[in-house]
Amino acid sequence: MRHFFCTGAIAFLLIYGCSRPAPDSSRQPPPADVDSQASVVEQAEEDNESLEKLTIVILPDRSSPERTEKIAALQQYLVETLAIPVELNVASDYENAVEQLVNGTVNMAYLGPLTYIQAKEQNPSIEAIAAPIDENSGRPWYTGVIIGHTDITTLEDLKGRRFSFVNDASTSGFLLPSYEFKNLDIDPERDFAAVHFGETHDQTLQLLLQGKVEAIAINRATYNKALETDILDSEKIQLLWESDPITNAPIVVSGSVPESFKPILQKALIEAPAGLVSVSVSEAQGYTIVEDGDYETIRQLYQNYQQQAQEEDSGV
Repeated sequence: MRHFFCTGAIAFLLIYGCSRPAPDSSRQPPPADVDSQASVVEQAEEDNESLEKLTIVILPDRSSPERTEKIAALQQYLVETLAIPVELNVASDYENAVEQLVNGTVNMAYLGPLTYIQAKEQNPSIEAIAAPIDENSGRPWYTGVIIGHTDITTLEDLKGRRFSFVNDASTSGFLLPSYEFKNLDIDPERDFAAVHFGETHDQTLQLLLQGKVEAIAINRATYNKALETDILDSEKIQLLWESDPITNAPIVVSGSVPESFKPILQKALIEAPAGLVSVSVSEAQGYTIVEDGDYETIRQLYQNYQQQAQEEDSGV
């Protein structure tokens, strides 16, 4: 059963979210002991702490030929920069991406804020090491939006309409809009004519374009790109709501990645050519260092969500 976030601790979360400083886009990885990247790798090998292979899973948050090309380019860059074999795969769904990282099938992942929180709950050794800097804002954050037909002017107007989220493990495509709905005393299961899950941001957008739903929750970057490429007609579809900024989707590593190798990965990502590392929903101009505390607001929100879901199941 899919649960929708219930009110409670909302004031706390709003205050916490507003008071916490945003991640610093100027953060740099710790300096290496030697100047050359190759020398750092050689030193790690001498210390028996290098990786034999880097295996990466990517969230299936969008699908396009362009993304396939970017993944291939990223793989080639990492192989050349790190001097080790690199394998990348796109997970079958959000849950599968978390599972692969937690069970050790891969040792690095492109996750969303919520899937990172879920993965770290299951395996505390998982660590966020970098996040993309948004191409439009120049900051390491992004927002979620709700868009819909122009005859819908407020979120309250969604009652009786057909609506789609992305996936219940999506931060911008589920958790944040669910939070807002409950803040307005809107229960999707009770108030909407139908609730769908598109599974990726692109596919969720297609549900709206095909007339299968009348409003959707997606990432702002997906909405912007649809406008820029004239996929969306602004005279028929409009922005209904936008979330506060949250720290961008992290690149994370498992505990099997040696501590001495993490700065090497961070350096490789931060020094990558602009746009090369943009394999998730957001278009990135580069990367910056993040840490676990940058995702504390989402963690608090998700924990509250879990508590409310348990109370619903137990009839409390």
